[in-house]
Amino acid sequence: MKNCRNHFEIALNKIKILIRNFFYLWTILIVFSVSGQESDNIIIGTKHTIVSNILREDRTYQLYLPDSYAKSSKTYPVILLLDGDYHFHSATGIVQYLSNDGEIPEMIVVAVPNTDRNRDFTPSHSLINYVGDTDEKQKTTGGAEKFLDFLEQELLKEIDSKYRTNKYRILVGHSMGGELSTYAFLSPERSFNAHIAIDPSFWWDDQYIIKKIDSSIIKKIVNKKIYISTADNYERSHFITRARTSQELFYALLKNNGMPYKNCEFEYFEQENHITVPILSLYHGLYFLFKDFVLEDVEFRSAEEIADHYQKLSDDLGIAFLPPENMINNVAYYKLYGGKDRENALKLLKMSLSYYPDSAITYEILGEAYKLTGENKKALEYYQKSYELDPSNESVAKTIRELKNK
Repeated sequence: MKNCRNHFEIALNKIKILIRNFFYLWTILIVFSVSGQESDNIIIGTKHTIVSNILREDRTYQLYLPDSYAKSSKTYPVILLLDGDYHFHSATGIVQYLSNDGEIPEMIVVAVPNTDRNRDFTPSHSLINYVGDTDEKQKTTGGAEKFLDFLEQELLKEIDSKYRTNKYRILVGHSMGGELSTYAFLSPERSFNAHIAIDPSFWWDDQYIIKKIDSSIIKKIVNKKIYISTADNYERSHFITRARTSQELFYALLKNNGMPYKNCEFEYFEQENHITVPILSLYHGLYFLFKDFVLEDVEFRSAEEIADHYQKLSDDLGIAFLPPENMINNVAYYKLYGGKDRENALKLLKMSLSYYPDSAITYEILGEAYKLTGENKKALEYYQKSYELDPSNESVAKTIRELKNK
């Protein structure tokens, strides 16, 4: 009877996991459907192949470009996503959702599928697996340095040459991929600015990664950022002991050796397991990396305050980050109608154009602002510029005809 109960509980837990995963995937599909509703096809990204001389093999990668990419000339940060074939759909959905309202910057996502995961993600050679047994499947381990060389010297070099990147790079890895991301974090010569390690395998090779921490290393990477998550709890599983112990020890040593608190975060997701934790981890990890991106009470801020906030953010991150176009325009719209502050609304819209000179929507809102006060000549000028940039906007075309007939 006890065995039957155990089997039933295991089956029930599996059903709960399936239901949770279905909910996450359904949410992401809704995001994609909304963003792609103007086209017959919903295009999330594109697939590419690169010949690697370093790895001596062909590698594929999947690419996601932000919604604004085709209509702007700005540059974008890059997320490099390990286990790309597994995480691409969910990760791009999260990035698109968070950036759409300006919670994080828009980003290019480059997802790298695996060929030999054991080889590429491990910084040392070991045949000992998680439970302490010898595993011949791990005979190719220890190729992390070469794989990181491929990522930086070949893949990212191609991405930088073909797309408008701003050199801010985030390396995201789950499980053994989290081990690799953290290994790159502890390597001062590596060019990544930020790291997300999702339930990372710090137990690997007798806690190899933990032995790399010392104060001299930390001094060289003090401006990098790292977010680490962990899954599950001891009441549900004692199998997590080696993983959890190594993760907590790593974080403690990181802080004890001088890593600033503002640049490192360790978060528990004890109701998730190793399989379900990536979605929440990426969501919260991106929030942590860009925790100062959003300006509090932005709707009450002036154009000067908004510009100053993003200048300070850029100085802190070492890369220029512009105020999000949607955010500026939303604040301007609020001031125009809700705040009855036309003067500051116009300042914001003109600031938006200084950052995004090819924005049809900003020209349209400017036209609307001048139309409200009866300055039809100026309004027509901005509406016409908006229509030049976006000839598909029938609403603007109609307004232009109305203004010309007045």
